[in-house]
Amino acid sequence: MPLLQQAHAKAGIHKYTIEFDEETWRNLVQFAGRGNIKDYIIHLLRREFASVTVRAVILCGGQEREVAGTGIPVPKPMLPIHYRPVLEYTVHWLKEHGLSHLVLSTGGPHSELIKDYFLPRNIPGVEFEFTREETPLGTGGPVRVIQPQLKNTFIVINGDILTNANLSAMLDAHRRNKALGTIMLTPTGPQSPEESARFGTVSLKDDGTVTEYHEKEATHGQHINAGVYIFEPEIFPYLPQGGNFSMERDVFPRLVDRGLLRGWVMHKNDYWLDVTDPNDYARAWNDIMTGRLHIPGVNRTVPTTNGETATA
Repeated sequence: MPLLQQAHAKAGIHKYTIEFDEETWRNLVQFAGRGNIKDYIIHLLRREFASVTVRAVILCGGQEREVAGTGIPVPKPMLPIHYRPVLEYTVHWLKEHGLSHLVLSTGGPHSELIKDYFLPRNIPGVEFEFTREETPLGTGGPVRVIQPQLKNTFIVINGDILTNANLSAMLDAHRRNKALGTIMLTPTGPQSPEESARFGTVSLKDDGTVTEYHEKEATHGQHINAGVYIFEPEIFPYLPQGGNFSMERDVFPRLVDRGLLRGWVMHKNDYWLDVTDPNDYARAWNDIMTGRLHIPGVNRTVPTTNGETATA
């Protein structure tokens, strides 16, 4: 190795000169701004690396829900919002942050709807893998089942949420903190006992270490568990060996007791919603239609009188 490269390696800094053609340079300036081009290139590289090494597991099992006015039960991630299932918004959100290998863990009597919908779809840059629970496995069992595939950092997501939070920033914080597990949190805690009973509540130290975690209890916390988790493979010794178990009830308290669980708080302007509540489901329709929630790659389409669709 040349001496100059050795010196840079010891300092943890490596320099490399890149020449750009005019078109590429104009695009960099347009998307990054002249003062942020280096940071923008690093961001793009990290996204590319994440797409190769980080897998996302989307939990699509659990109870089903009837589509309003139809009498037809569907998995909650397949509830339609503006003519697309909730899960499709999540897929495009993950893609926007460089995640390309998505494992969809399904279960329940109509779980085939998920595979039938996504398998024929050609979403550039996204590779789907489908697993099916023959019996309910909770929020932890599906992760244990595919443990052999999770050799690097991986993400676990509840399939019935909508968000545009900065997942790339969360992943950066997870790695910077050398965390074993990091959970995404809303900026504020529950606003009522009813909210506390619906969600996990969390309290943090100033450095982001979780000090208290309560799953769906009538307790107050600083933040609400947003249902997005980043883990390292070293998490598996803390998981039960198999069967139906809950990450939130069976694993998180063990990590909290050992000071091993971190929290990442989304920005106050980020969007997050759990669509399992009928009122929130109706709100999600309105937020998509009015543009309050926009996820790149998902066009808002509406049916036309001739049976085709048009972009709204």
